Amino acid sequence: MSAEIKFFDQVNAHFDRAAAFLDHPKGLLEQIKTCNSVYHMAFPIEKDDGTIEVIHAWRAEHSQHKLPTKGGIRYDHRVNEDEVMALSALMTYKCAMVEVPFGGAKGGIRIDRRNFSEAELERITRRYTYELFRKGFIGPAVDVPAPDYGTGPKEMSWIADTYLALAQTDVNALGCVTGKPVAQGGVRGRKEATGRGVYFGIREACASAADMKKLGLAAGLAGKTAVVQGLGNVGYYAARFLADAGVKLVGLAEREGSIANPAIIGEGANGPVTAEASDRLYRRGVMVIPDMYLNAGGVTVSYFEWLKNLSHVRFGRMEKRLEERTNRSLLEVVQKLTGKGLSEAEIRAYSTGPEEEDLVNSGLEETMVTSYEKIRAARSRFREEPDLRTAAFIVAIEMICGTYGDMGIFP
Repeated sequence: MSAEIKFFDQVNAHFDRAAAFLDHPKGLLEQIKTCNSVYHMAFPIEKDDGTIEVIHAWRAEHSQHKLPTKGGIRYDHRVNEDEVMALSALMTYKCAMVEVPFGGAKGGIRIDRRNFSEAELERITRRYTYELFRKGFIGPAVDVPAPDYGTGPKEMSWIADTYLALAQTDVNALGCVTGKPVAQGGVRGRKEATGRGVYFGIREACASAADMKKLGLAAGLAGKTAVVQGLGNVGYYAARFLADAGVKLVGLAEREGSIANPAIIGEGANGPVTAEASDRLYRRGVMVIPDMYLNAGGVTVSYFEWLKNLSHVRFGRMEKRLEERTNRSLLEVVQKLTGKGLSEAEIRAYSTGPEEEDLVNSGLEETMVTSYEKIRAARSRFREEPDLRTAAFIVAIEMICGTYGDMGIFP
C-alpha cells in the first residue's frame, strides 16, 4: 500500500523547487514555509430533531507577514488539518504573487452539507463564527474569510451578521468577510471572479506566440478547444467566458464521467496536481498554468470588496458622473471637428461612466495580465527555464522576502 500523499508536503515540495533557484537564507525560507497558527475546534449543535452532533472545524493562518490574513471556508466531509494548512499556504503565495496585501489563511468545517437542513447549516455557521471570534481568528484587520467549496454568499452573510452582533463598536465590521451578497456590502462581479480570472489567465498564456509555438499551436484563443472538469461556480464561468472568446468546448466533465485532453491544462482548482505529476507533465512538454496564478481572481476581487467595506463607498460613486461629462465633452469636440453627428442614444452609450462591476472587472484583468508578465519574466531569468508553477513560486517568494526585508526583521 502506497504512503499517503500529504497536501501540505506537496505545497512545500513546490516551494523548495522554486527556492533552489534563489539565494535567500535557509532560516528565512523555513519561516515562510511554516504555518504560523492552526485552530482546531469541536462544538455541539442541536439538529432539527433535537439530537446533538459534535462538529469539527479548523482555521489555519499560514503567514502574518501581511495583515489581515485571507482565505475561504469550505464545507466538506473530507476537511482535515493538513488540507487547511496546505490551502492557507497556497493563499499566502497566491496573494504575494498577485500583489494583494494579505497573508494566507483557510478554514473548513467537516460536514457533508447534504445531510443538514438550512436551519442546521445556519446554526453551524454562526457557531463557527463565534468560535473564531472568541479566539481572535476573524476581523477586518485580523483574518477575513470568504466562500470556498460548499459555501457561498448566504453563508458569508451569516458570518457577517454574527460578527456584527459580536463586534458592535467596529465601524468596519462588514469587512470581516468577503463574498457577501451585494445588499450586505458585497461587490458586483465577485461571484464570477474566479472563473473570469481563469479565462484571463488562459488568454494571457495563449497570447504568447513563443510559448504556443513550443506546443505546436497558434497564438490566441480563437479556434482552440477546451474540456472543463467540474461545472461548479468556477468551471461554469470559465467555460462561459472561454466560449464567448471563440474557444470550442468539446467536453464538460462532472462526477458521472470525465474526458481528458493530453495537451492543454489550466488549474482552476487548488492543488490538483502533485509535485511529481507536475514535473512529469513539464518533461512531456505539457504547459500547466498553475493554480496559484490561475484561480487568483477570487481573492483579487475579494480584496476589492474588502477595500469597499473599509472605505464605505461603492466603486464608481465618486467618479462616474465626472467621467460621463468629460466623455460627452470629448464627443462633442469630435463631432465639431469631423462634422459627423451622433444621436443622443449613441452619445449616452459612448459617454457612460463605469459602473462598479466594470471597475472590478478592469482591476481583475489588470491583475491577471501583469501577474502573468511577472511569471514569464521570472522564468526567463534562468538558463534552465523553470516551469510556470516554479516561476510563480519564485515571484511569490521574492515578494515575501522583500516584505520581511522592509520590516527589518530578516536580511
